[in-house]
Amino acid sequence: MLAGIFSALLAFGFARVVGEPPLDLAIAYEEAGSLPVEVQEPGTAVENHQHLIHDTEVSRTTQAGIGLFTGLAVFGAGLGGAFATAFALMRGRVGPSAPITLSVLLAFGGFVVVALVPAIKYPATPPAIGTPETIGFRTCIFLGMMALSIVSAILAFYCTRLVAELGYRRLSLPVGLAAFVLLVVLCFRLMPSVNEVPTTFPYEVLLAFRLASLGTQAVLWLGIGIAFGFAAKNVLGPLNGNSR
Repeated sequence: MLAGIFSALLAFGFARVVGEPPLDLAIAYEEAGSLPVEVQEPGTAVENHQHLIHDTEVSRTTQAGIGLFTGLAVFGAGLGGAFATAFALMRGRVGPSAPITLSVLLAFGGFVVVALVPAIKYPATPPAIGTPETIGFRTCIFLGMMALSIVSAILAFYCTRLVAELGYRRLSLPVGLAAFVLLVVLCFRLMPSVNEVPTTFPYEVLLAFRLASLGTQAVLWLGIGIAFGFAAKNVLGPLNGNSR
């Protein structure tokens, strides 16, 4: 959990520097009347944006500061606990025995399965996009895609084990990866599609926001993998019968 909180601090710094500017532009776009900022009268978008900041119950300053860090810290702590459990289950059974190597590989796999795959099907969108009536639906299908991605990874893992037990160890990993990709593609086809992006919304702002959102997740997962790996190295000895 401490590794998760430490990683949340890194992710917070990334989100503040990379993620907040496109989010501010998206809010300014929404307040400018759904028109590109540059076609508004000088100062209109900025004035509307400042009006939004001062009128909200939770100001943008709080949202982008202590609010953002608190959310990431709570999520990071929970993710760190789950990561430690997965690491304990895998060490000595699957993957390399070196704590750092296993931790980084596990973090990479977790990022792909939990963050990247759902984001490919349902990319992050700023507050200026989408209607309040569909928030619940969009949340449910995103979580559903995340669950299907996790199930696909588990099935692909057992497929890898089966191929290895049949004596085809060199083919086990490629077969497992192929199984995961095929299952994910099938899930993509079965899950409903959602596209509420207005045609007038600036593509550059949307792309920057989505990359920043995915980058924040990548920093969080990578930070946990490295921090937990080094911490585990100092606690765990060589993987043998005398190790704890």
